Amino acid sequence: MPNPKIDLGAHTSGHSTLYQQGTGLQINGGHNTFSNDSSASLPWIAEFDKWIKASDYDALELGVHRSAVDNGSPLTSYVERDVDRSVTGRLTAAADRGGFILIVGDSTAGKTRIAYEAVQRHAPNLPMAAPGNIKEFQDTLLVALLANSPCLIWLDDAERFLGPEGVSPSFLARIRHSSITCIATLRSEEYRQITSRSGEHSDDGHQHGLTDAQRTLRLLEPIIVERRWSRGEIERARNSNDARINAALEYSSTYGVAEYVAAGPRLMEELRISAGSNPRGTALVTAGIDVGRCGITGDVPTSLLFECHEFYLAREGGELLRPESRAEALTWATRRRYGVTSMLLPSAVPDSVRVFDYLLDESLRAADAKPVLDETWESTIRHVADAEAALLRVARSAYREGRADIAEKILTDAAAKGSPEPADDLARLYFAEERLSEARDWLEIAANRGRLESAVRLGVSYEEEDDQASAEAWFMFAADRGNDHAMFHLAQLLRAIGDVDEAEVWYRKAATTEQIGAVVNMAQMISELGRSEEAEQWLREHAERSTHAKNSLGLMLQGDGRTEEAVKVWSEAAREDDGADAAANLGNHYISRGDFKLAEKWTRRAIASGKLSRYASQLGYVLLRLKRPAEARAVLLPLAEDQDPEAAQLLAATYMESRERRSAEKWYRAAAEWTGPAQADAKANLGSFLFHNAKKSEGRALLEEASQLGSETAVYPLAFIANEEGRTELAITLFRRLMAQGNDDPDVLCELGTLLLDISADEGKALLTQSLETGHGHAGCNLGRFYWRTDQHAKAESIFALAFEKGHYHAGETLDSMLVSIGRPADGAQWRLKVAQMRRSSKRSKRRSKRKKNS
Repeated sequence: MPNPKIDLGAHTSGHSTLYQQGTGLQINGGHNTFSNDSSASLPWIAEFDKWIKASDYDALELGVHRSAVDNGSPLTSYVERDVDRSVTGRLTAAADRGGFILIVGDSTAGKTRIAYEAVQRHAPNLPMAAPGNIKEFQDTLLVALLANSPCLIWLDDAERFLGPEGVSPSFLARIRHSSITCIATLRSEEYRQITSRSGEHSDDGHQHGLTDAQRTLRLLEPIIVERRWSRGEIERARNSNDARINAALEYSSTYGVAEYVAAGPRLMEELRISAGSNPRGTALVTAGIDVGRCGITGDVPTSLLFECHEFYLAREGGELLRPESRAEALTWATRRRYGVTSMLLPSAVPDSVRVFDYLLDESLRAADAKPVLDETWESTIRHVADAEAALLRVARSAYREGRADIAEKILTDAAAKGSPEPADDLARLYFAEERLSEARDWLEIAANRGRLESAVRLGVSYEEEDDQASAEAWFMFAADRGNDHAMFHLAQLLRAIGDVDEAEVWYRKAATTEQIGAVVNMAQMISELGRSEEAEQWLREHAERSTHAKNSLGLMLQGDGRTEEAVKVWSEAAREDDGADAAANLGNHYISRGDFKLAEKWTRRAIASGKLSRYASQLGYVLLRLKRPAEARAVLLPLAEDQDPEAAQLLAATYMESRERRSAEKWYRAAAEWTGPAQADAKANLGSFLFHNAKKSEGRALLEEASQLGSETAVYPLAFIANEEGRTELAITLFRRLMAQGNDDPDVLCELGTLLLDISADEGKALLTQSLETGHGHAGCNLGRFYWRTDQHAKAESIFALAFEKGHYHAGETLDSMLVSIGRPADGAQWRLKVAQMRRSSKRSKRRSKRKKNS
């Protein structure tokens, strides 16, 4: 039976544009190429003076989801989003020196609309191109570089352009300090799929074993758009006169406003309940979703969907369901719902459709999604058999879906044809399956076929097993052929074995390509060699071109005790579009100074740059110190639920702050159960909590276990416990161990100093004096008692008085007692009066504070 055709004219009747393509330039090309022929570029791309101004583009043409038409417009009125300021800031900065702005969010979260509105407000007159495929992108970039004039390149669904021939680390380096601004969007599911196969970390923090796409994304600071709108966004939406937005607000506790406006949840619900009334149409859409799960997204041939839909129809009952005709099924699946969109969207590619991406993303997220049928895998593989890029995408999707057998078969067959890319992917699969020998064999094949990153990965695999000779050989293989990543690894290896002269040669070569790891590590190495001035100058030179180098310069200055200079450098870097790390370092600086208000400001700026997961724990800590446990909890809870041990322990501390001990214990225990490098410290914190909450035996056992596992965190409570239990020798040993680690906590100084008074009086007095000078009044009490019992009454009186001034009223009481005992009762009475006044003042202050908090 022939497959029915889509009548685009009927489908768009009464509307000026197709759903996401528009009637003008069809720029939103598919992700899939089903032959190896390069597609031709649009003719106007080659002539820069014919590029269209950004303000002349239609939002729907650029990929914005339409909503129901109201007052003749398929777009709702725009509501300011929380990330608008970040997007605007980066767009403004990029206008001066070029740059790449990446906006990441769920399907229908509003990311493309955010980008569109930013461009319309702040760069409407710039010439702009919106390539639809890699070939058009390459031509667009070449023309823009030759024109050397400010312009925009629009990349909606940026996963289509990631890779060595498109958006790559070398591309990012090329447009830096150019006149080109790229603004791109990427769906969260695509971002997670690309970044989830993370490479391994070496001791210096550098990551290896990454694909080109992963390396590219790690060089960018994405702006994250949340699906659910914030309280502030919802409040701003309430001021809108747009009936579509007002209707969506009724569901804002469940869905994102933009998501509901685009009809995503309603379409998903309709699909779930339509198997009885439209069995063939439901099977057709389900097939489209599963073909997407197989890796074929964007423009999908209707022939493939009709072939696959039969499998799903048969699974549900086949002809017994009395299915509608194919033409009726396609009409049902492509019919516009709610005046907004359809389950299958029309495509500019003949005899193809596009699955509404919300349906695909929901299926990828669903924990209870049914497995993709074997027959669908087989049909999909046949359809892309002659297109390597699409075939590799299917293989990677198969592995993600738990079908390593399918992935291995695809890659083995593809690698046999002589291409390096499938050989490299096959090696990755074997590494993941712990088939080391086979993985190395395929990496060597890929490297010899010209894929230099495979040589780097091969070198790393040998380095991990201390086979330095083999590692050096493969790093050299790629470095000699110009791979900057290999140059970096080669320099690192040479430095590790002590050949610093040769290491410096390769660091310098790598640094000429703006390899930031080489820049930073070169500075660190020559600084360690006593060439600190040269190291500083090296970083200053590269800081002009790299925010990361500027951040590292700040760290070097801080390490040299030049804190004010470091703060100035970080402040400059933090205002750059990739200055999140510098902003976080400023936050840390103000934490160390106890200025938690400024710490909050800079930490929030780091997070606003898109690094929520990296710095949320730091923000949670700051909010906790600002006595705002509820806010801290809101920040930390999502991370803790995602098994972040640091966040879980801070979350427990927020519950302790509000005296919710059961919840605190729950999260302390959760963190202690999660395996990883932080587990020993988590056990220590749990042990300390339990010891001080009526579970001394279990708490002590956990602390001792944590100490044996190497946790220095456990030493602190163990020292105090030993002191409380009268185990003086052990307590002194543990307190000295803390001080040897650089711990100059006033409590540690006070306790150790007190213990040493009867063993080494001079050392004990010095420690107590140091503690008292930091404001620790109890240290003054202990030192004062020592002078009292050694009949040094004048010194005792002076120390007690100083401790009292530090706010420790118990020092005044003890001084009163001493003065009475040495025959000065009148002076003692004066101190008794001062103590009473201090107590009354303290009570009044607490009452005022409580009233203020309640109000």
